[in-house]
Amino acid sequence: MKKIKLILIGFILVSISFAIFAYVKQKNNNDVQIRLADYKFRESLSLASNGFAVDYSKMNDDTKVYYYIQTSSNLYTAINIIDMTSYKDVKNRNALGEAIYNLYLCMTHDYSRKEILKDNNMSSIFNCLAKISNDPEDEEDCKRISRLAGDLYFNNNK
Repeated sequence: MKKIKLILIGFILVSISFAIFAYVKQKNNNDVQIRLADYKFRESLSLASNGFAVDYSKMNDDTKVYYYIQTSSNLYTAINIIDMTSYKDVKNRNALGEAIYNLYLCMTHDYSRKEILKDNNMSSIFNCLAKISNDPEDEEDCKRISRLAGDLYFNNNK
């Protein structure tokens, strides 16, 4: 009887050890996945900001379309992975998502894209987006982009 108790206790200890190991490994995997999503999110914003740093007036139409698609696809990527990042729980999550989404809307509609690609708008968006890609918790620049993109989208959508 004592042998069976010892075997059961040993089996329980081994099972608990494996459970703890599996939990720690899963926790580490989740942390790695969140860090990777954070990196991809920030990289997408940074690449999108580069689309606002080029001079579209000196490009042919095919090159312009290439940059439009690159910029809008990076914004789309950021929109879709924000909920997988650590930024999903920050206090300005709604402002951040709204800024990216409004900017994406402007880039994907002809009437607002023409307005957003004017030099003064592009430089403002580039500066704000560059700051946000370095610090996604920057609420002021999120609001600034969202207002500008919203104004350009809704004022030109009439």
